[in-house]
Amino acid sequence: MRTLFVSYARENRSDVDQLVAHLEMMGYETWVDVSLRGGQDWWEEILRRIAETDAIITIVSRAVLNSTACQREFEWAQALGKPILPVAVEHTDRLALPHRLAKLQIIDYSNPTQRDKSALLVQRGLGSLPAAPPLPSPLPVPPAAPLSYLTDIVDIATQATPLDQDRQREVLLRLEPALHASDPAERQAGHDILERFGQRTDLYADVYRSIARLQGTPPDPPAPPVPKPSRVPMWRLATVIVLLIAAVGVGLFLFGKDDKRNTAGAGATRLAVNTTGLGTELAAGGVQKWAADVANGDVDAVVAKCWTVAPDYIRVRYFGDLQAVADIFSQRPVPGQSGVTWGKRESAYAQISTEEAKSDYPCPRLRVDSGQHLYSDAYVAHIARRLILRAQGKPINLADTESAYRLVCTHPLGPVSGMERGDPNQIDVAEEDLPHGGARWSVRSGPLTMQMTMGEEGVCVESAR
Repeated sequence: MRTLFVSYARENRSDVDQLVAHLEMMGYETWVDVSLRGGQDWWEEILRRIAETDAIITIVSRAVLNSTACQREFEWAQALGKPILPVAVEHTDRLALPHRLAKLQIIDYSNPTQRDKSALLVQRGLGSLPAAPPLPSPLPVPPAAPLSYLTDIVDIATQATPLDQDRQREVLLRLEPALHASDPAERQAGHDILERFGQRTDLYADVYRSIARLQGTPPDPPAPPVPKPSRVPMWRLATVIVLLIAAVGVGLFLFGKDDKRNTAGAGATRLAVNTTGLGTELAAGGVQKWAADVANGDVDAVVAKCWTVAPDYIRVRYFGDLQAVADIFSQRPVPGQSGVTWGKRESAYAQISTEEAKSDYPCPRLRVDSGQHLYSDAYVAHIARRLILRAQGKPINLADTESAYRLVCTHPLGPVSGMERGDPNQIDVAEEDLPHGGARWSVRSGPLTMQMTMGEEGVCVESAR
């Protein structure tokens, strides 16, 4: 009797139950993850079961394509040489499939009314698979447990000792990728951690507001306890009232003398992008939409629309000093081969790349003071993450293709390969300053090493292995 391991996502459980029933009627022994719920022990059991099985059935669905666990199960099975049969439980365009699946025979099991007939096709497909070879010795390095990077965040977010403000902000920054992940399980885990983090009693006001914003709830912390009223002598009360009346009068007098304080919306910074002299180099309407969102303080909207840019880069560079940003964009723009630039490169400036300049929502790169590099380590790590996710068939956005957004240098120094082996959630960046004023970054992600630099396209990878 052949044993089968079925790799699937929770969203397809009812389809998988029906498929397993058909397989057992055919005499197959199946193993499906129905009771284990996560953690290192769960993942080690998954890997052991895959190693012991004769063949793998991988379910093809949108949920599976977005599942980090399913992707790593597939990679482990491939590393062990296990025969794999993809079975589609919903209609999926082959052109939208990653290469690892598109090159295999896929059995259509998507029509609920035809599944008895489809089961026969599954049986034929399994019969055509080769026998599993002996396990390699030594075994390859197993993939890390999905969501393992969240374990450290949980430990920090729930520790009993107080957290200072920087540590609290760090938790939110490290949690951000999980909250916006394409994998539903990863998103849910991120929001569960955020909820537990929000129950701390030592949260700083800005951190509390950020948590409330991420949860989609109004930032309304509990009111402080009302002190018990005490009896006040009447003569003291009368004195206080007189002093209050005098203070109000002085305040009104001073307020009336200051015309700026009488202006509605005082204190707000107006952000308008100077497009003087530009023609087809820039879609002016698009960049003004970006400017309006930034001026309104709509961080969530900008992070969602500027998916080409790291979220913490957006928070720090776009919203950290709005007046400085407004000053940069008030200057006359200069179009060039690499894009459109505002300000002076030796001090504070902004740049919109050629690829983004004509989009309906271009996202600039900013240096608000001379002490900053135009591209932060977080920005470079985000480029690396996009490259890895592309190679794994799970781009951060469906529009994120090399033809639309170039991330490989035009003239790479070496081979650019093995991207699919990287871990998009574990990326370390080390910057190397070059004598001529440029920069190069060494990026590590699991077994993957990348060299990245500044090219005509912006930050690009010049070698990877």
